[in-house]
Amino acid sequence: DHGPGTYAYPLDGVFGPGTYDIIEFATAEDDNNLIFRFTFGGPLNNDWGAPNGMGIHTLDVYIDAAAGGARKLLPGRYASVPEGQEWDFAVWAEGWTPGLFGPPAGDAPEPAPIGDASALNIVSDPGQNRITIRVPKKVFAESLGVEVADLDPASWEYLAVVMSQEGYPSSGVWRIRDVEVTPQQWRLGGAPAGAANHTRIIDVAYPVGFSTTQEDALSN
Repeated sequence: DHGPGTYAYPLDGVFGPGTYDIIEFATAEDDNNLIFRFTFGGPLNNDWGAPNGMGIHTLDVYIDAAAGGARKLLPGRYASVPEGQEWDFAVWAEGWTPGLFGPPAGDAPEPAPIGDASALNIVSDPGQNRITIRVPKKVFAESLGVEVADLDPASWEYLAVVMSQEGYPSSGVWRIRDVEVTPQQWRLGGAPAGAANHTRIIDVAYPVGFSTTQEDALSN
């Protein structure tokens, strides 16, 4: 939970130790849904009263399900996937404005919403430090132009990242917290001095033995 290796939490007490440390990311499916489960090493804080319990977390899941797609992640993340692993769907889970998106259409500057955001089912379990996201398979099927029965989520590729939710973000940033050189009450610290395009990603889910480290990927 230190981004490229230098990031530190904001100073306010709502950001408990381990809050953004992904200790497990799992995908699963049932007959109707694709399911994502994040488990963290610290508490889920909802002092600000998010309706789904996600008071301080923002979770993105990027899915490579077909040829083509986008490399840049959602606005403000300041990160991209490698060439050849472009994403077709982005699940954006947060306390107030969750949604499902596809790559920008045509010359559009931002990703395009897909389906109805209310279709996302997000359950926070503070006792287990766990957030579970269910996305109806029919949304993916309609976008890909196939039947639900023809989907093969086990063959898709997934990228899961965590950021700090921000209700008053910087211009052009989709509701995630800035990273400054020095941590402040409501800002993360550890950004490189003089840089303007450092990532706001705090943690990434990597499988054991993966060839790239989080620190290298987020530093480049």
